[in-house]
Amino acid sequence: MHAGLPLGRITATGLYGPWDSSATDGRAAFTGLLLADVAFAPGSGHAAAALLWHGVVEAVQVPGGLDPAAATAASTAQIHFV
Repeated sequence: MHAGLPLGRITATGLYGPWDSSATDGRAAFTGLLLADVAFAPGSGHAAAALLWHGVVEAVQVPGGLDPAAATAASTAQIHFV
C-alpha cells in the first residue's frame, strides 16, 4: 500500500482500510492517511502501519486524488488540505 492512501476505520474490527465515501462498514468516515509505504501481501489479513490523522497535506499529492470537501464531511481526522 502506498503512502498517502486515504483510510477509514472498519467498525466491526477496528482495523483500517481504504477510505470509501459509499462504504457501509465504517470506512465512509475519513480517518487519515497512510503515513508511509507498507509491504502488504494480498490475503495476509493485516499489516502494521502509521496513520497521519493530524497535520497539513497538499491534496494534489494524495495518490489517486482526493476531494478534500468529501473527505472532511464525515471525518474524525484533523487534517488541513491545501
